[in-house]
Amino acid sequence: MRKKNFLIVLIFIWSVSETFASMPVDVIIKGCVKEGMLTNTETDFGTHKVKRDYKIKVIDQNTKKPIDMVFYNNKVVKIKGYLLPGDRLFIDKSSIQVINSCEENKKLNIQEQELLAREIFKKLSETDENDTEIFIENYNRVINECPDTEWAQESYWRLTNIYLQSFDKADYERIVK
Repeated sequence: MRKKNFLIVLIFIWSVSETFASMPVDVIIKGCVKEGMLTNTETDFGTHKVKRDYKIKVIDQNTKKPIDMVFYNNKVVKIKGYLLPGDRLFIDKSSIQVINSCEENKKLNIQEQELLAREIFKKLSETDENDTEIFIENYNRVINECPDTEWAQESYWRLTNIYLQSFDKADYERIVK
């Protein structure tokens, strides 16, 4: 009798776990579209993010048909939807946001970073010193695109000074950020 009850409990637990495993999970997916197929690079589950490259099927939640992602080729997109087993992402088409191109997402090697940073700083040396927004934009560009160079550290320092001295009130929030 105990073995039979134990077996029934095991079957119940197995069936419940299978049900929960197949439930939809709300996610925000970020990835690159190549040849009409989304390759997921980051999945945000709300409580944690997972970075992993894998292909994912994007399905229209209204029609339940696959979405042709060719329109987004070579673009990094961010999509909100719900994920089901088998890497099927059900979305509302209006949730697709283009972030940048897949090529822009690639990190430059150290020589390319050095060259780009020098070019940006050369351009800034020819810029009117009162053009604060141009300096902010370009220092951020060096920080983001040339992070492995000393130019990036210099950009952090210069941005801090801009936020301290170039506005009526020091912008401490941006300094900390």
